[in-house]
Amino acid sequence: MFNKKRQKYFNLALCITVILLLSKRGVAQTQGYLHRTVDKISEVELAISNKTAHYKPIFGEGDEESEMVKGISKYGYLTLDPEGRSELVNYGREELVYYVLEGTGILRYNDRTIPISRDDFFYVPINTDHGFINPRKDTLNIMVMGFPIPEDRKVEPTAELQLASANDVSLQVLGQHGHGQTSRFQLLLGTRDSKRDRLAAAYQVNSLYVIEFDHGGTNIPHRHPREEEIYFVLQGSGEMVAGENQAGKPRRISVKAGDAFFFSNNTLVGFYSGTQQGEERARILAVRSRYPDKE
Repeated sequence: MFNKKRQKYFNLALCITVILLLSKRGVAQTQGYLHRTVDKISEVELAISNKTAHYKPIFGEGDEESEMVKGISKYGYLTLDPEGRSELVNYGREELVYYVLEGTGILRYNDRTIPISRDDFFYVPINTDHGFINPRKDTLNIMVMGFPIPEDRKVEPTAELQLASANDVSLQVLGQHGHGQTSRFQLLLGTRDSKRDRLAAAYQVNSLYVIEFDHGGTNIPHRHPREEEIYFVLQGSGEMVAGENQAGKPRRISVKAGDAFFFSNNTLVGFYSGTQQGEERARILAVRSRYPDKE
């Protein structure tokens, strides 16, 4: 009798511990989203990292709690020390999208070297050797995004680098698409047949974009039935809509710069800016990609 009672309390304590650990990392897999904060993520060793190049796995490869992430192989924060360099990598049949968050440096692309700087974004096609060099005295921070292309999908071989700066992409209201009038979008990169994005390059990535919000502005909650999506808060603060609560109402989570959210397909997503006049406007880097089981 004593052993059964002790086992019951042990099981209860174990359940509570698991719940607390998941809550600490912002994991809510049953609700269709994952929440991470970059400052709370530990570095891991991956192919691109070394003693002067540090990788934090936000979602996907290197993160042990990303089981619900299906069509995104990696999404992480790469930091190069002053005068550091990453390893040269080739991810085979995987397309890569990069966004320079801070600093200036050099992209090694096959046998070429190309200067890159803050707010540059670029597409690296499959089977391409690439890496990074930081010749400066400041750190270089880059968002790494990887998307495997299914074997049955035809890919046109190319060695061309597609690179642009977000500073050269105009902001536009997409109210006609249900996002509201108080958020504006920089449409950075889309599929190879895209007519609206600055770069038309990808197979799995449907859209890479930055959203800038009016003070108190909103990206009206919505769903993407056939796509996975990641939001990364670049600056500002507010409340992220991440699915629904038990009452069926939008779940609103307070966020600030450095917070990242993964949304599984058909999960309710939106944002309410909390910035005031005189503060930097809230800005979010977002990427939307094909869910692998969907056409």
